[in-house]
Amino acid sequence: MGQYKKQLTYIDIVLATVGYTIGAGIFAVLGIASKYGKEYTWLSIAICGFLAICTGLSFSELASMFKKNGGEYYFVKEAINDEIAKLTAGTLLIIEILAITSIAYALSGYLSEYVKIPSYILSTLVIILLGFINYTGIRNTLNYNNFITIIEVSALIVLSLVGLTKNTKSDMFDLTKIKTNQISSILLGTAIIYFAFVGFELIIDLSEETINPETTVPNGMMSGLLIATVIYMLIGISAISSIGWKKLSQSSAPLAELAKHLLGKWGHKFVYIIALLSMSGSILMTHVGASRFIQGVSNSVELPFGLNKIDSATNTPVNAIVFITILSILGLGLGNLENSVIVTNIMTMVLFFLINLSAIILRIKQPDRERNFKIPGNIMNIPVPSIIGVVSSFILGILLMVKPNLFNKV
Repeated sequence: MGQYKKQLTYIDIVLATVGYTIGAGIFAVLGIASKYGKEYTWLSIAICGFLAICTGLSFSELASMFKKNGGEYYFVKEAINDEIAKLTAGTLLIIEILAITSIAYALSGYLSEYVKIPSYILSTLVIILLGFINYTGIRNTLNYNNFITIIEVSALIVLSLVGLTKNTKSDMFDLTKIKTNQISSILLGTAIIYFAFVGFELIIDLSEETINPETTVPNGMMSGLLIATVIYMLIGISAISSIGWKKLSQSSAPLAELAKHLLGKWGHKFVYIIALLSMSGSILMTHVGASRFIQGVSNSVELPFGLNKIDSATNTPVNAIVFITILSILGLGLGNLENSVIVTNIMTMVLFFLINLSAIILRIKQPDRERNFKIPGNIMNIPVPSIIGVVSSFILGILLMVKPNLFNKV
């Protein structure tokens, strides 16, 4: 069925991770998270970043051991068993489909200010267009992602620095003012903002197209996660301090609202355009990762529709791309952004629980196996970050599931 060409570098992986991570999370989901984290939304982001890095370390070590697409399936299969591995594969597929639809909703929410087309139709057109770009080839896709990632990161740094210079309130950092009944809301804000990090794990599904993947993929992934976490922290502090969590939570385009407040109408238009580009990049990269994942799994699991086929002209998994596009369009029926985000995050917590658990189990079952990247911070060869990942995934998943009025419209 053909094979991929190795052409992606460390810089490609770093920018792909940042491109995955910085999209709907900053430009739309930040507003939803602020409903719960309120003035301590920055703390929700900080906790989320720390937990994402812990899980990222587990993904990185496992990726350095297996070095092939569809890694999540193979990690769990070797650590636990084939049945749980298939459940993991199905869970990941649902996560990425919902991530695509959620970001498509967010993007159409921004576009609706100027384009008077029903959200479902607009989202469908966006998914089809970006699916086509995915089909044209990984180099075209990564060039697009790298370009818009550099632009959006630069814009967000400038915006956050302007906000921090003008408006930072020192009392928002006073943790002694946090009341006991606020802790669960802050953690729920963490669970919501976790959506911003959904997708970084799919970086491992670029392994077969990456030069020296055993080191390039884990190192690039962790660098990208650190960069994204710092940017999220800066922009979150700037937004809450400048316009307040109430206004932020009520806006369908929260960062455009922030830019308007700080820079006037031209700033609003500039960030508006950046947001559209950024979210298109997130959809595209999630589409890329999901199609590579299902193609990689289909090499070991018998799946219909010839999903393991690699197109000889574009060197892309053509049938998997069509499959992901169709499922994403069907996924738009979920209804709105907040519903999509919550369901996506519940599934993500299940996935992260299994991946962190797999990292721990394989340390016990295969302690001497070569690991080009090894998780730091161990107790009797058991990685502490993976333990944190297991516990936090369980707790945040429960918080999301017991959230009242889960399927209410925003």
